[in-house]
Amino acid sequence: MTNRVVALTNFHRQQGGLAPFKVNPVLSAVAQSHTENMIVSDFYAHQAPDGSRGADRMRRAGYNYLWAGENIGVGYSTADEVVQAWMNSPGHRANIMNPNLREIGAGFYFTANDTGRVNYRYYWTQNFGTPAS
Repeated sequence: MTNRVVALTNFHRQQGGLAPFKVNPVLSAVAQSHTENMIVSDFYAHQAPDGSRGADRMRRAGYNYLWAGENIGVGYSTADEVVQAWMNSPGHRANIMNPNLREIGAGFYFTANDTGRVNYRYYWTQNFGTPAS
């Protein structure tokens, strides 16, 4: 699923005349961790219950950046649906089409029995960055 998210995201960038993102394993791990944390800790937000935001989590994982961004989405059962939703949202689209961002990591998690008060079953995260070094 995450490979498809990256491929579709890069398709849109290339359609817009931008270079494709390179997958960064640290960003991928940060995205996956946040995605799973939204289910385990029963929330849907960029800010986690510990107060951290995407850029904080990237830095904490050792990713030193010049530029950073994050997209999250819930309830979409396919990569095609979530990427299309992001492209239809001005803020999410701005992250995807930001020429200053060069790397990507994606996370996905599905739970059939999402019993929390926040209940979407399908959870997605994209983290973007440009390394400082």
